[in-house]
Amino acid sequence: MGDGSGRNYLHSERAESDVQQEDRQSFPAARTQPTQVGESLSWCRDGLGERSLRLVPTRYLRTGEKSTPGRSRQTQRGQLGFAGLQQLREVLLQRARCGSADQAFEQLTVVRDTVHRRNLRRTDERRQPSPLRGRPERRVADNIPPVGADLDSAVRVAAFNFLREQTTLHGGAVLPRSVLAQGFEFDGRRVPLLGPQGIFKPAICELPLSITTVPEVPGKERPYEDEPTYEGVHYRYRGTDPRHPDNAGLRRAMAGHIPLVYFHGHRPGLYHAEWPVYVVGDDPAKLTFTILTEDTSEIEASATTLRDAPRRAYLAVMMNKRLHQSLFRVRVLDAYAETCAVCRLRHWELLDAAHILSDRHPLGDPVVPNGLALCKLHHAAFDADILGVRPDLRIEVRHDVLREVDGPMLKVGLQGFDGQIITVPRQTALRPNVDFLAERYERFRKAG
Repeated sequence: MGDGSGRNYLHSERAESDVQQEDRQSFPAARTQPTQVGESLSWCRDGLGERSLRLVPTRYLRTGEKSTPGRSRQTQRGQLGFAGLQQLREVLLQRARCGSADQAFEQLTVVRDTVHRRNLRRTDERRQPSPLRGRPERRVADNIPPVGADLDSAVRVAAFNFLREQTTLHGGAVLPRSVLAQGFEFDGRRVPLLGPQGIFKPAICELPLSITTVPEVPGKERPYEDEPTYEGVHYRYRGTDPRHPDNAGLRRAMAGHIPLVYFHGHRPGLYHAEWPVYVVGDDPAKLTFTILTEDTSEIEASATTLRDAPRRAYLAVMMNKRLHQSLFRVRVLDAYAETCAVCRLRHWELLDAAHILSDRHPLGDPVVPNGLALCKLHHAAFDADILGVRPDLRIEVRHDVLREVDGPMLKVGLQGFDGQIITVPRQTALRPNVDFLAERYERFRKAG
């Protein structure tokens, strides 16, 4: 080659000059692009990151462009991109090996054209709606991992979706603690939903993700007495220092209107999940935050609506009602040994706590003597007055339904239980209230 070794040639001024000249001859369409090799590589470095720098000799990583007023440096540098960087690299390497770059340029032109056609095809495909999802395919930029606040928000959305799936699988908002402690996987990392402390922030999040009220245990005092009120749940600070990092995290969540998850322990191992909840109040004098659940039927919670007093009162009532109803379900199913009182079905996710007197009745409190553990079929039949329970605990099926002729489900699932006696708890204090059964049976008779 007349320059000794290929290494010397690569680091020579003549190599740079030859590449500039051959670039202009072989790629006339690119004459508007920068002619300085160092300038082109500098643009590639800025646009593609340090990863690209390992592909070229460090000799050509210098810059030297001159700024023009009113024009950005990127505009001056042109749009050489990664393909141009690869071409420059290959030319230099081929010249160092065989002293000629003509064959290399010919091969690279074919590769360049192939890549160009492929990129055009991918662009067209991205513009077409996906036949599977009915929406455009995700752009490459959509696959960039979120960071910072975006990552925190993405984790919360994933947590809410996970809870939605689990409540469907478990037949309600009461979930095992083991499931919540295991959590879900996000971007290859496990994200638990609760921990040993009440205010819980997983390592992947910037702010707390959940808050927990531990269940009452007979003979054991709870560390914090969180109190449901007409304003929401008064959730106690961690410790007595308002500046504790956990307390400061909830305060930041309140300022940013960040949604959290509230877990209320009904009994050891079972927690009611309420989401999204917001911190709407902070009382350092009483060492409490006020927690309120937004109506999940709405698309997005608004800080303005949560500050509205009537709206907050309504949301607090509904939140307390959900907590009481789920606690009622847990206590009734525990009393009936997680068994349907009619058919003896023992699948937790298929069992409900049916009110004998409805919760709209003046005596319809969510207490075990006003409840029956029923599977979803018999709960629906009981509410529709197709199936009734007499004060002597015998089952009665409505006469018109007894006379029907249908498939095996009607015969085995309903008609076959007429005259049977329901299963009741062993403890007398937990058995159905006879007066409540009598009143409800009268309604059933009138319906028939």
